[in-house]
Amino acid sequence: MKLIMLMLGVVGINQVASSSEAVQLRTGVILDPASQSVVAMLPEGGVSAFDIQTGMTRWSSTESDKPLLIQGNQLLSQQSVNKKGVLSLAYQSMNDGQIQNQVALDLPNDVMAHVVNTTGTEFKIAANLASQKQQLEWSFKDKKITGAAPSIENFLTQGATNRHAASEVQKGLINIDFGSTNAQAATDAVERNSIKKSIETKVLNNVSGRQFLSQDGAHVLVSQRLPGNKAIEYQWKVFTASGKSVGTLKNNLSYMPFVVSGNLLIAVAPDSVEVNSNTFSNHPPLLTAYNLESQKMVWQNPIRSIKYFGQVPH
Repeated sequence: MKLIMLMLGVVGINQVASSSEAVQLRTGVILDPASQSVVAMLPEGGVSAFDIQTGMTRWSSTESDKPLLIQGNQLLSQQSVNKKGVLSLAYQSMNDGQIQNQVALDLPNDVMAHVVNTTGTEFKIAANLASQKQQLEWSFKDKKITGAAPSIENFLTQGATNRHAASEVQKGLINIDFGSTNAQAATDAVERNSIKKSIETKVLNNVSGRQFLSQDGAHVLVSQRLPGNKAIEYQWKVFTASGKSVGTLKNNLSYMPFVVSGNLLIAVAPDSVEVNSNTFSNHPPLLTAYNLESQKMVWQNPIRSIKYFGQVPH
């Protein structure tokens, strides 16, 4: 017996962006209209820039691990560091991925700035859209896992009964400067991100089906399950936000985070777990391009998962 389970995560929607602005498809995946590239985390670590039209690799870098922001011809990425209390950032050229500058920032001593989540920690970093400055906001949560032994320090000072206590979320802000390729911790008090938008929202009237905004807010995907008792399949109808039809597709998923670029729909298919003969196989997310005119897949590249698939203590 063969069974495939898909891991669909909650994805936030960006505010409506201009056609020339870079758009985040998912954490660590940014579409840049100016360079006609999609920059993404790779399954084995590192970052690649893929050509939007062909999916071919334009450049790859092993010196960064998570794309954060693109401005002009520059990319700001997070670098993987296996040390608490440190956040490492890298400014890179969008032409070839070459490092322009690296900045190491101090974080609280107990904060581990992982690039992807672990079984016990969660580190998030993204643009602070509420600020008028170029700014990043980070948060860290040290999750207490049932069955995991407490650290010696916590056991001696707090006892074993506190090991399931609620985790405190730590937060901070970082000012960034693409001109000087520098960054520093923000000391001024500013408003943090507070607006959360649903991925599913009704935009178009007199259209049947569930409606999903594109990541840049410029398009609407209307999803309807097709009748039939065999494989689950959905019809996607894609419109501009003003209601003009762009194209249709069929897919076995009801939705993926997406952006429309020309006649292509660029989307991120989620992680999946395949069960075959009592054996589990994890498959990474897939960055995928569909042609809205031919209704066919044009290219597909595996990217890095941001979920934790390791063993959970018990």
